[in-house]
Amino acid sequence: MRSFPYTCCLWMVLVGSMAIISLEITSAQAACVCFPKRYLSVQQLYDFGKFPGECGKPLACEGEIALVKGMVDYDNVFEHSRYPQLPYEKFFLVGDEGRKLEVFALSPDNATLFGKLFAARREGKRWAFLKATVRGIDQHIMGACRRDIRLELLSPEHLDFR
Repeated sequence: MRSFPYTCCLWMVLVGSMAIISLEITSAQAACVCFPKRYLSVQQLYDFGKFPGECGKPLACEGEIALVKGMVDYDNVFEHSRYPQLPYEKFFLVGDEGRKLEVFALSPDNATLFGKLFAARREGKRWAFLKATVRGIDQHIMGACRRDIRLELLSPEHLDFR
């Protein structure tokens, strides 16, 4: 009989702990309305997300979806048909203020995504509007480290030009 109260007590502590953990995650997610539902410039994205951060510590808005606008740096587009040796496909987005942001193409259909990008270049469209996931990365620079961001573009439908 003695084991029952202890088991019950332990079970309540575990359940209570899970509820607290669950509430913390939920409240953190609710509190982390990181990005508004409008297109942000590259600098506004950094300002809203309070980037960069401390190296090794996840940023509050990592994994969140953001709407971002900027000019495509067509001199820095890296896709497999032109650079087959690279393990990634990406391009750079440049804000009004000159700040650059890496955009990694992680779509199952990157050929369509880059086709859209090159068609926009032929049409003289430089402004890209995208819906992308914000990912944190540690950048080691000259003996120092900071937590910065990159964007992950998951679908050609999440990329538009004007």
